[in-house]
Amino acid sequence: MPAKKSILFVAACCAALVAPLLSAQVQACEANPNRAPIRVSVGADGTPAVSAESVTACAGETLRWVFQGADAREFSVLFVSAEDSPFDWDRQTGSTVTGTVKAGAAKDGKRTEYKYDVEVDGKVLDPRIIIDP
Repeated sequence: MPAKKSILFVAACCAALVAPLLSAQVQACEANPNRAPIRVSVGADGTPAVSAESVTACAGETLRWVFQGADAREFSVLFVSAEDSPFDWDRQTGSTVTGTVKAGAAKDGKRTEYKYDVEVDGKVLDPRIIIDP
């Protein structure tokens, strides 16, 4: 087999082997359009609580935090910095907070964990968000 045909044959074989792997990576994480909001509440001692200590999401997925109960209070969702946030913000405050996971939040195409704080009346809880590629 001439060298030119050999190179083309090897390239075609490599492409055939790699294509399914790349396709599986792209389809690995699917956004959940029916995701329930993360409910924020306060215990008897005033310590914040959330309905999910850990949430796994994908780029493009929207997460929403809502204060649970009749006495809706303002709370903050905080990240150390914009670089340490899967959103386009590092702090949001309200009785409802919403964020859409930005592209590239799964750093280097790998599952990435983000610690964040939920603050209510000066007391803090530190749950996490995991972004799948």
